[in-house]
Amino acid sequence: MPEKKYPNITVVNDEDEVVGYYQLPEVLAQGFVRRISAVFIFNEVGRVLIQRRSALVLSPNLLDFSAAGHVDEGDTYFTAAKREVQEELGLGDVDVQLVTPPFRIMDMFTSVYKAVIATNTPVILNPEEVTSFYWVTVEELETMVERHPSQFAEPFLAAWPHVYDKIKA
Repeated sequence: MPEKKYPNITVVNDEDEVVGYYQLPEVLAQGFVRRISAVFIFNEVGRVLIQRRSALVLSPNLLDFSAAGHVDEGDTYFTAAKREVQEELGLGDVDVQLVTPPFRIMDMFTSVYKAVIATNTPVILNPEEVTSFYWVTVEELETMVERHPSQFAEPFLAAWPHVYDKIKA
């Protein structure tokens, strides 16, 4: 059976300028800098969705943003954010708003978005990417990060200090 082919992801230089498009295994092996879009989904009562990643993806079985993923060839940070929300959580046509322009963490530039959905909106997980999710307050999430950092994906932990003050309002 042929291996599944994924889109090329965007590789950038230290100024976040596109230098090429490659498959993820090559990007990781070469240590290339890549682009990531991440989204916090809030419900109408102010709780934020955090996901537990599946065993089949990078940072397996760890807690992470509501949705996040690489910026594929031909995508912008914005279109990648919208695509990841649809792919991982089954939420189409969500109004994502920029929280932070791209900033560098580790070997990636990350742009963070926020969206608010109705409390009764069904979330349909893609089991290849997400195993479960939890609704928590931002304060509860901060406590979880402080007390149990090993439960979170490393990119989330690296980004958290950059976004905490911007999403807690």
